Amino acid sequence: MPQARESPAAQHHQQELGLLARRLAVDVAAAATTRPTKLTSRPTKLTSRTTAGPPRTQLAVLRPTGEMSPNGLASWYDDAFPPACAPHVTPDEFARAMTKINEALTDHWPCVPCSAFALGCCVCTLGLSLYCASTQVAEAEARAQLQIRRINAQRNLRAKGVEFRLVRVWYTRRSYVEITLGPPTTDSDGEATGEGAETRGDARAPETQSMNDRLV
Repeated sequence: MPQARESPAAQHHQQELGLLARRLAVDVAAAATTRPTKLTSRPTKLTSRTTAGPPRTQLAVLRPTGEMSPNGLASWYDDAFPPACAPHVTPDEFARAMTKINEALTDHWPCVPCSAFALGCCVCTLGLSLYCASTQVAEAEARAQLQIRRINAQRNLRAKGVEFRLVRVWYTRRSYVEITLGPPTTDSDGEATGEGAETRGDARAPETQSMNDRLV
């Protein structure tokens, strides 16, 4: 029997369906090729943010030599001049910097009665007595960080690119003073940050200086 021919309307409808199917296949293929490009471009932005800033070289690590607190901070750090710092820092500059850092820690470190009360009454107070000593340790750390910022702001160290850092790793309960070397910087605002500014800061009234130290 002769096969029945399709009507022109049915043929036109099949052609439209074929065109729609081809367009859909092209769109799916284009979407599949563009999605990996967007996903791979995201890690590049993240890595560029984390690598911002000039690289610095570690010159020396000064380990704690004094009394240790439960959070890892020490009351004194090694003040022996490291030979690796000789090309960049003089022994006198190193001694002055470490003296300021260590004195800031010892001046605000918990006293013997405070430490004895914190440890002796720890059980009966369910650990609340440790708060007395922890506040003093936090104050000592804040004061040491302030002195380090003042040391790093000195013009002679900034011209050499030398910086001091007090690093405390909380999950290992360890700390140390790190000396790093980076690109030298200069004062653009004209503010005195060298020995002259340091001398003027020490010439303040004793009561004003002690009050500012306690407000750290």
